[in-house]
Parts: sequence; structure tokens; C-alpha cells
Amino acid sequence: MFDVHYYETVASTMDIARDNPRHGLVIQGGEQTGGRGRRGNAWLSPKGNLYQSIVLRPKTSQQYWGQLSFVMAVALGKACEECGIKNYVLKWPNDVLIDGRKLAGILIEGHNDFVIVGTGVNIEICPDDRAKIQDIIDISINDFRDLFLAQIEQFFTLWERDGFITIRELWMKRAYKLGEDIQANLKDRSHTGKFHNIDSDGFLILKSNNDEEMKISSSDIINWEG
Repeated sequence: MFDVHYYETVASTMDIARDNPRHGLVIQGGEQTGGRGRRGNAWLSPKGNLYQSIVLRPKTSQQYWGQLSFVMAVALGKACEECGIKNYVLKWPNDVLIDGRKLAGILIEGHNDFVIVGTGVNIEICPDDRAKIQDIIDISINDFRDLFLAQIEQFFTLWERDGFITIRELWMKRAYKLGEDIQANLKDRSHTGKFHNIDSDGFLILKSNNDEEMKISSSDIINWEG
């Protein structure tokens, strides 16, 4: 399914993928000089980690493409399991953590008839407050990439065939802070409650002390310490 093109140094794998949006194209960079994460934040991308962007043309309606961040998170978690890494959690909406430290991030960029999924996974190096694969197992960047791509193919196919229900169930089993108090900071106010669920559109469901439920979107800012 996937056609991997490797570049030693790129500004952004997302930008290269956008210029040639063939289904299954994977742009991998040894390092990025202009990598970016959510909200346009810079993503530091030195040599030693996995930086890739994947072009997908889902048959699923465009309104559901946001679910792909959960598909990718589940796939990444399963790739970790293939390496014997069991102690990971999935942090809504798009991070993977090991022992409370960020291992990877996922960025979804939708276009008219295709979507680009960017992932950055710490393999060999990371700051002290982050996690990396080689803290736990000695595996090369490309070997982990191949495990990850195999899982993406499996779960992308499952998602296209069966919809979000199974992906959601798998994601929820590993959900970070599920059932715990968190604070959602919206544009005009803040709300505190328990992380109760995610709905069929991927919104976080916050339940207040009086059992009122509120949908929280990925554009809102979460204080995970409540």
C-alpha cells in the first residue's frame, strides 16, 4: 500500500507530500528544518527520529476524516506492542505517551480530496521530559517505521470497512486520564469535570459534578491536571 520516499533533510515532510498527493505516498525525512505540530507550533525535528507524512485518499466521507488521528494513534500503539512496549497511553486528541512522557504526535491536514497524516516518533533522541523507543528496545528508525506502516494499513482498512466503532473502542482502552478530573479552557470560559468518553465524531465528553455532559473539540485547550 505504501511507497516510501526518503529525504535526508527537508523543510517539512507535509509540504512535500502536499505537492504530490498520491494515495499511499510516504515522505520520510531524516530531519526537518521547518516541522510543525498542532496549532502551527514548531516541531523540533533533529536527526535520530521518525518523521513521516502519509497521503491518504479515504473512501469514507470527508466529514469523518478527523477520526484518522485516532486510527493513527491506535496503529502506533500496536506498533509499540509489537516491540514489547506495553505501558503506553493515548492522549486525546493526538499524542502517544509512555510513563506520562510524550513519545509521538500526530497531525492531520485535510484537503479537497485527500488527507495528509504527519507523525513524529521519538526513536533515538528526545528532551529529558519526553520518551523515546530506544529507552525500551533497540530498534532502528526504519524497522520501527515498517512496523508502524503495517499497523496503519491494517487499521485504516478496518476503519474504511467498519467505521469508527472498533477504532474508538481500541483507543478508549488506552485513553489517558479517562475517568479523572481535567479542565477544558474554551475561548470564553473554563469547565472542570471528568474525562468521561469520546463520541462518534472524536469530541471529548466532559462530565461535570452534576452529571451534565459537554463536548470539547480539539481546538480547545485541556489542562490535564484538572
